[in-house]
Amino acid sequence: MQYSYQNQGQDYNEEGKDNKEKEAEVKARRHRMQSSLLIMESDFSKGEQKTEDLKLEIVQLKRKIDQINASVEDKNEELKKMNREQAVLEENITRLKKKLRAL
Repeated sequence: MQYSYQNQGQDYNEEGKDNKEKEAEVKARRHRMQSSLLIMESDFSKGEQKTEDLKLEIVQLKRKIDQINASVEDKNEELKKMNREQAVLEENITRLKKKLRAL
């Protein structure tokens, strides 16, 4: 009987060791998971910031495109006006040359 009592004590000690080892494993696993979570949250936060930066940059570029398009329209109108003025001048030159020849 003494033998079985000693065995029971060893079993209890081994169970205690197993529980401590399991607790240590769980604690280590939890720590690894928490570390991974912190890294992922940091990466996510950086990704959100990058997304916001890109959205802002896109808005700024669209504004620039609108400004450039407005400038192109202005220059096209200016060119049309210059072409009309040149055409009028060319007609006047032609008319004056005819009058000079007629003299």
